Amino acid sequence: MFPDYYENTIYTSGNPQTYGLQEWKGKDHFFNVDSVWDYGWKDIDGIPTTPPSEVSKAIIRNSKKHKNKRFVAHFLQPHAPYVGDVKLSVESVAPTMRKKIKNPLIKFLQINHVRKLITTLKNSSPYIRKILNETGHKIDDFLLKLTEKKQGQVASTMSEALRKELVSPSKIKRAYRGNLKMVLEEVSNLIQESKRKNIVITADHGELFRWPFGHQSGLAYEEYPELYHVPWLEVENED
Repeated sequence: MFPDYYENTIYTSGNPQTYGLQEWKGKDHFFNVDSVWDYGWKDIDGIPTTPPSEVSKAIIRNSKKHKNKRFVAHFLQPHAPYVGDVKLSVESVAPTMRKKIKNPLIKFLQINHVRKLITTLKNSSPYIRKILNETGHKIDDFLLKLTEKKQGQVASTMSEALRKELVSPSKIKRAYRGNLKMVLEEVSNLIQESKRKNIVITADHGELFRWPFGHQSGLAYEEYPELYHVPWLEVENED
């Protein structure tokens, strides 16, 4: 995963997982990191995600400002949640088992007032956004662990929902294909609009269904090449 510093590259991401991933910080490796997920997160039929179109808009906008830079466009799709032809999210297949919570502080956290406040503050000032970008994800992680502990979450990931047979493999595969089709259609539009000459379409990992480790590093990658044998499509964009 991008071990060096790439002065000529702007990383544009619709995936929140790329922010502060373990010890890896995007800002230490790229000319600039555009966290589209931070301002482009929207609801599609009630499912929160970063739509592919938001990533494309960011690429077009940044390419006009930095014509000589290279770009990495990290789309969240085909990763869950699924918002293509088949709509599917962890919340829809593994609803939280609500418990009566007496502590007023936990009630306050449970209904997401703090998260809403953080979002409002981010939108109020670039300076405040910068500060909260450094600390907001830590606050959110804390709230998530605290509220889920109190609420009794049935499953926190789609892989876990599969293992617990809360959703069928056939349905999740249909949903995955729908997500893939949607994002590839957006990539096709982006290729035409960006007018970039050399483009590569690839993935950061494969997908294993009904396995206990998803796409974690370590043993899973060593034993299952499906996780790291990913497509590599080179596109020559003609005028």
